[in-house]
Amino acid sequence: MSETRTSDRTQTVAVVVIAIALVAAVGIGAYAFLLMPFGGGMMVGVPGWGNMHGWGGQMGSQCCTGASGERITNENALQVIEEENTIAILNYEFSQETLTIKSGTTITWINLDVVAHTIDSGTHENPADIFESGSLRQNESFSYTFNEPGVYVYHCDPHPYMEGVIIVEA
Repeated sequence: MSETRTSDRTQTVAVVVIAIALVAAVGIGAYAFLLMPFGGGMMVGVPGWGNMHGWGGQMGSQCCTGASGERITNENALQVIEEENTIAILNYEFSQETLTIKSGTTITWINLDVVAHTIDSGTHENPADIFESGSLRQNESFSYTFNEPGVYVYHCDPHPYMEGVIIVEA
């Protein structure tokens, strides 16, 4: 009887060890899966940093440029958000929901999200057909020059809750 108890205990310990190993392997695998597209390190604050979609690594030199013409890299991406006449799209939000500019100013929108966004004039329910970016993938940009004074509402068509306003003064 003691042999059976020892065998049961050994079998239980073996099952527990295997279960822990499986949980650890799945956890490590999931961790590695999550980190792989980001060049081996999670970057907090800006989704998609790392080697994915043109950020950093060997693809970084193929990335986009901000309104100033400077190439966007991991090191200066947050500066893009603060760049004059540039509106970054990040975390399903426009970095400046309302922007007041002078007539003749060009605004550049840059998509820093990993999902595609659009820049469409008007609201989702009432499009204005003044400008339309088409689908912007991560790191792609769209520019529009506002020559006429007025109030220009814009939105992201796939995400209609994302709206912004450009106020153009003479």
